[in-house]
Amino acid sequence: MTVGALDIFPTGIGSWLEGIEDRAREDGQAGMAVNGEKRELIATVRLHISWKISEGRARCMYLREKIKQYSERVSKLQESITSLGDRVDQERKAGLLRGVLYTVAGSFFIVGDIALAYDLLIRTWGLGNANPLHTWSLVVALGLTPIIGELIFARFIESRYNHESGNQPRIVRWFFLIAALFILLSFGYFGFLRGIVMTYMQTHAGRDIYGPLLASYPYLNVIAFVLMALLFIVGGAVLLTAGMNELSRHHCYRRDRKEIQALIHEEEEVQHVIDGMKQECSRISVQLEGIESEQEFERMVEDQATYYEGKYLATYKRSLKQALTNPGNALSLDGRFHHFGQAVMDQTAVNDAVESFLRKEQSNGR
Repeated sequence: MTVGALDIFPTGIGSWLEGIEDRAREDGQAGMAVNGEKRELIATVRLHISWKISEGRARCMYLREKIKQYSERVSKLQESITSLGDRVDQERKAGLLRGVLYTVAGSFFIVGDIALAYDLLIRTWGLGNANPLHTWSLVVALGLTPIIGELIFARFIESRYNHESGNQPRIVRWFFLIAALFILLSFGYFGFLRGIVMTYMQTHAGRDIYGPLLASYPYLNVIAFVLMALLFIVGGAVLLTAGMNELSRHHCYRRDRKEIQALIHEEEEVQHVIDGMKQECSRISVQLEGIESEQEFERMVEDQATYYEGKYLATYKRSLKQALTNPGNALSLDGRFHHFGQAVMDQTAVNDAVESFLRKEQSNGR
């Protein structure tokens, strides 16, 4: 058995060692001589094991670097989960029902403002006979004035409002204080107006009350319409802004919860990869620790060489016996065996001949 020409790369040596039984089978069938020298096989095994050790150490270095990278990824995922968790805790306070209620109420304020604009343009100014497109464009544009108020409120008030603290900026506190006083005074004035109308209805039963009412209170209705228009603008702006903000925060709450679940799942997957790498690195390290000393290395080389030599000789014997017992085989074994012809030899004689041949080849090689 000879090593022959090998690929200079260690993978070629590994392939040669793994295919040693195939070559033994070919050598036995061809009756080739067995080289008893074991030095070449030991050198081949030593080179193969040395390369395996280097490969294991390089693999461990690679795994440690990948573990470090994946650990950094896990840290970033944990930071993202913590940050989103804090945000979710804040967004959880947003109420879906409250958002829907505010938005619907704000929409009614817009509808009321459109109705007020219709009454002003069609009935008061007499634009009913004008082009319907022009008329309704004016009505809708005037009725959507709360949208402008909503934009102003969102930019200057809502943006400064702190949903998590009762300590609000001064501009926010003053706005809500003035808005609260305005709403109270407006509804108080509407109550006052309703009381006067009821008084005149009782004192002028069956007669026109608006003439005496306008004579006594010429600006009563004017102030009422002004306050109503302001209520539509302020109410629509505040309620629409608050309602849509609540709905937006609720949407963000649901979205962030899903994102947290996705991040947790990703963290678990990355951690599973890290655990697998740690197990592989630990297994390789344990294997390398078993051959740290020179004596252990040489013992492993000797064991491996003996193992491969045994595989070769066992397969070689079986193949040689098959070649010798084949009636149609005129094997001469390079002139060192007689021609067996067509006769089928006794199995015991074949075994004796093979063993004798192997002993002779080994003694010649040594």
